[in-house]
Amino acid sequence: GDVYKRQINAEYGEPPNPAMANLANMMNDKHAFKKSFGDFVKQTPDAMAALEAQQARERKKYNRMLEKQNRAQLAETRRQIGSALKDCGPEIQELITPLMLGTAMVQNILHMSLKESQKSGISFEQALANPDVSVLGAS
Repeated sequence: GDVYKRQINAEYGEPPNPAMANLANMMNDKHAFKKSFGDFVKQTPDAMAALEAQQARERKKYNRMLEKQNRAQLAETRRQIGSALKDCGPEIQELITPLMLGTAMVQNILHMSLKESQKSGISFEQALANPDVSVLGAS
């Protein structure tokens, strides 16, 4: 038996420490790790409340960051549209009233038309006037 064990150990290496093998299995099995961590937290009521509070703070911080990015992006889009509309003739400017610019749908259509005009190398006014080029006419 001993000679056989030495041969196997020489060929395949030493068997792992059982405690380390257990730890490795637990770390590899994510569900077991989550369950054991969850059991630990449940045993400590203060830990559960602290964990929930921390998660709520992180969610709130992340949402504020997204809102700030969205507001900045929306303001930039409005500036681009406003600048492009200034270069348009009075007919186009009369069609697109400031009230219309307040709606998200009109802003999105105008922004897509602006991007399409830049990509096509034509003026914003031409993109709006020509439904074949404009996003409005694309189906």
